Amino acid sequence: MKRVSTLGLAAAVLAGGGVTAPAQEMPMPQPTAEHERLQKDVGTWHAAVKMWMGPGDPMLSEGTETVSMVGAFWQVSSFEGSLMGQAFEGSGVMGWDAGKKQYVTTWVDSMTPTLSHGSATWDEAAKAYKGTLTVMGPDGSPQAMETIVSYPEEGKRVMTMKVAGQTTMEITYTKK
Repeated sequence: MKRVSTLGLAAAVLAGGGVTAPAQEMPMPQPTAEHERLQKDVGTWHAAVKMWMGPGDPMLSEGTETVSMVGAFWQVSSFEGSLMGQAFEGSGVMGWDAGKKQYVTTWVDSMTPTLSHGSATWDEAAKAYKGTLTVMGPDGSPQAMETIVSYPEEGKRVMTMKVAGQTTMEITYTKK
């Protein structure tokens, strides 16, 4: 009997017969200058890729990156091209983490079975993001890569990745 009464009371509350809490509006987060900086990359980009597996000339490939925003806070990129003679695709997400006071990023692609993650800061004097990306190394253990994304001129950006001070990849993006 007590169970039926409790269920009846719950049904009455859900139907609007109970006491309701006053509605409180939650303030919506507003984009900051750090979020607005992410807007600069929105669009479609041609990518010229140079990759060094060791000493000598780099392997060359090309691709297309499309960058969009999720709301005003998160940049999402999709990359399609080829790498080492095989079809290659990848996706990244980048945004500003106000608590950490840095940009945070993730990356997944068709040749890597693990999620890469990183962080960066904006260097205003250099007009570049500078940070690290943790990837799976050749031996299967986490490896930190230095990353720099610079903007040498309008409609162009260059991403350089280094391991132990040696450049392993350079991608020059030209906005279409």
